Parts: sequence; C-alpha cells; structure tokens
Amino acid sequence: MSADVPRWIARITGSLASAIFLIIIIAGALSGEEPWTAESTILTVLFAASALSVLIAWWKEGLGGSLVTACGLAGFIFGGVAAGRNKLVAGLITGGPFVVAGFFFISSWWLSRKEAAGSLRPGR
Repeated sequence: MSADVPRWIARITGSLASAIFLIIIIAGALSGEEPWTAESTILTVLFAASALSVLIAWWKEGLGGSLVTACGLAGFIFGGVAAGRNKLVAGLITGGPFVVAGFFFISSWWLSRKEAAGSLRPGR
C-alpha cells in the first residue's frame, strides 16, 4: 500500500475535525450565550492543540501524528469525564476523529519510511 492513501485520509479527517470544532468554539464565544467555564476553557485548549497538531502533521507526519493521537486521547478522556451521561459517546465525539487522524498520520509516516528503506536496498 502506498503512503499516499493514509496520508490523505489523515489530512482530510484531521482538517475537517479541526475546522468543525474551531467553528463551534468561535461561534460559541461570539454568541456569548454560554457562560465561560473551566470546561469550555479546557475544550478550547484541547481543540486548539488538536488543530495545531494536525497542522504540524501535514509536514512532520510522525511527530504530528503522535501529537494528534495524544490530543485525541486527551479529548476522549475529558469528554468522558465531563459528560453527565453517555460518556462513551461524548468521548468518541470529542476525541475520536483526532485518534483516527493520528492513526492514519502515523501509518503514513511508517509506510513512507518502509518505502524509502525498500528503495535503497540493492537489487530493487
């Protein structure tokens, strides 16, 4: 399998999730209808870190993929802890897209390294 397939799955998934969550955060902040709480601060920091890690992963797939996965896991844990009920669903919505994107970034990085190593072998 080529590294291009997981690379583009990761880029599309991560970018789309980042855009959606950043739009939600900005819209919520601009509307002023929700009070600013510790929970909203943590979510804002988590989503901003996730978006930044996706941006890093566009150029450095290994490092960025690890950061995206870590942010996704942190979002999953926070979503599960902060939710009143349906903790699994809240965790999956909050962190799931970033865990998936991180997995595909790391897969792409690994496949790229494997392809590069295979092309350097004698007799190929």
